[in-house]
Amino acid sequence: MKNNIDVIIVGGGLAGLHLALKFYKEGLSFIVIDKYKEHSSSRIASGLINPITGRRFVKTWLYDELQPVFVSEYQYWEKIFNSRFFKSIDIYRAITDHRLVNDLDAKLSDYGELCRPMTADELTLFQTLTSFPDLGYVFKGYQLDTITFLDRGIDFLKSKGIWYEDNFEIESLDESQSSHRYKDYITNKVILARGAHSTDSRGFTWPGFNINKGEVLKLSSPQLPLDSILKQRLFLIPEGEEFWVGSYNTWECDNEEPTAGGKKYLIKHLDLMMKSPYEVRSHLAAFRPATEDRRPIMGYHPSNHSIAIFNGFGSKGTSLIPYFANVFYQFVFKNQELPTEVDIQRFY
Repeated sequence: MKNNIDVIIVGGGLAGLHLALKFYKEGLSFIVIDKYKEHSSSRIASGLINPITGRRFVKTWLYDELQPVFVSEYQYWEKIFNSRFFKSIDIYRAITDHRLVNDLDAKLSDYGELCRPMTADELTLFQTLTSFPDLGYVFKGYQLDTITFLDRGIDFLKSKGIWYEDNFEIESLDESQSSHRYKDYITNKVILARGAHSTDSRGFTWPGFNINKGEVLKLSSPQLPLDSILKQRLFLIPEGEEFWVGSYNTWECDNEEPTAGGKKYLIKHLDLMMKSPYEVRSHLAAFRPATEDRRPIMGYHPSNHSIAIFNGFGSKGTSLIPYFANVFYQFVFKNQELPTEVDIQRFY
């Protein structure tokens, strides 16, 4: 028996899951199709939300608009899933170049509670733990446990019978048709939230992508009592009894396997930071859906408005996606225009 539904979502990483949860809250009929991958970019991501980034200490794009949305969304789903996966966390950033201090100090009045200089006691503590310099600042960030969030969200959608673990044959989409079918489901809206793999399919490659590969380490260090995030050349992020260390990025994307060069880079800079002994537990890599202009990509296929894309969130997806899931819902189902900065039409 045919089952007409509002939309099919292809892809179940952070982008696809957030869309699904938004559509569920809005009462839409939909299914999600995704094949589980243990080391996807969403699953090896740090989940870090940093309000101030870059060497020049710039507030993250749209942060004032993003912050209340992602906090509300993650806290809402923690209650629904009866699970903990989101928290505020301090980010201790080392400053090795004294010339940058004046640049940051000049911006502190604009950053409010987002940033402050480290105290002398904090510097002393971190210098006993790591090779920390004499200057540092504390950023007020957040962290999402992406694996737990994904697992709880997928379990929730499976319990509703709307999650299908399957490889969707993207080539089966016909650009000339306005109606599409998967098993017994028929829809006039297919949304592709396939991450970096949006570029690997015949007939459905999209402009604007600049795919890279990110590599990270997971390690143990029982003598390092660190419960906040440390940023020197690398990020050192506590994850339960382990630490996430990253990242190394490369544009050489022949495959998604970790590289010897990536591991060498990470170990080199980790050794410059660490005073405590450590053991590398795993070395992971995944393609990331970065874009040419570092902005998300969303909108309709240029020749068929029954097919849309929701993608390109890169390393800031944890903060960007909750906000833009609502923007995209308003675009697809309420006929509101997309912001030009994220509309795929900027590439056509």
